Amino acid sequence: MNSNQNFIKTVISICSGTDVFLTLVKTSWRKAVFYFLLLAFLCSILAVVLQSFPVKTLIGRYCASMYSQFGEAKFTDKGLLPSLNPEKARFIRIDENRIDFIPEGSRDSSTFNPDDGISNRGVLWLPTSVVLWMKANSEFYVFPLFFSFTKMPERGKITGNPGKGIIAYAEKNAFQPSKYISETSLNFNMLHTSLLLSMLLLVFGSIFITMIFFIPLSAIFFSSLFFLTGKGDLPEDFSFTSLFTIAIYASFPGMIIATVYYGLNLPFLDFQTVCLICFMVYLMVILTRIKKLNRPEPEDSGLDDDF
Repeated sequence: MNSNQNFIKTVISICSGTDVFLTLVKTSWRKAVFYFLLLAFLCSILAVVLQSFPVKTLIGRYCASMYSQFGEAKFTDKGLLPSLNPEKARFIRIDENRIDFIPEGSRDSSTFNPDDGISNRGVLWLPTSVVLWMKANSEFYVFPLFFSFTKMPERGKITGNPGKGIIAYAEKNAFQPSKYISETSLNFNMLHTSLLLSMLLLVFGSIFITMIFFIPLSAIFFSSLFFLTGKGDLPEDFSFTSLFTIAIYASFPGMIIATVYYGLNLPFLDFQTVCLICFMVYLMVILTRIKKLNRPEPEDSGLDDDF
């Protein structure tokens, strides 16, 4: 209980001003890292809570659209087929995402156009292969949905003619229908809960992993930079671990602000950019204050030039 109170008080003090850093610099860097991991965990949970409402709405739209277009996905001896019009090639688009179904005999269908100027990611559904694709600038990255963990497939990279390239990759990574023929049908209208949990788990993992790798590396980089270039203005007893401890604690407000920014789906900046900007600004403010305390301005003697 005492440890929890200390953690909460520390976070509140750090977000309230820079005075607390004169005390925190004397604490162990291990304690700073422990508090950082705890805050990263709590921020990831906060991101999940904030994202749960828009994600739930989005998944509801997807499930309803997919059910109205495809019905159920059934495993047959010919592969995975929709219960509605299994012989018809078609696609649906929701925002920047699209889902294409192309049956046997229609692989060259002009229906599949991932480079449509609107879609940035999507799913290509063939009877014997389902692949996920994502567009990054002019390149397309592809990965299969059905694969064996004993033989992990390589992610595909396609630069020219993405329609044919993604279809070719899907055919190369086809599955055997006999392996899944005993599986139950997938009712898209009933996948809402499982998809919601999967998406929120991805949100948690994305934020947490980004924090635990990005923040310590940034703290090491800036600590090394200030230690090599600006240590002359800092107190003599300041070591690299002192700077690292300050840098870790200085990241706390940025972590919280970036989490709220991401959770509210605010535009223009991503989570990592917001976190880095807040971290750098607050760290500079803290180090400037410490330098001023180390070099106090001379007091006015109070003597006039004239007697």
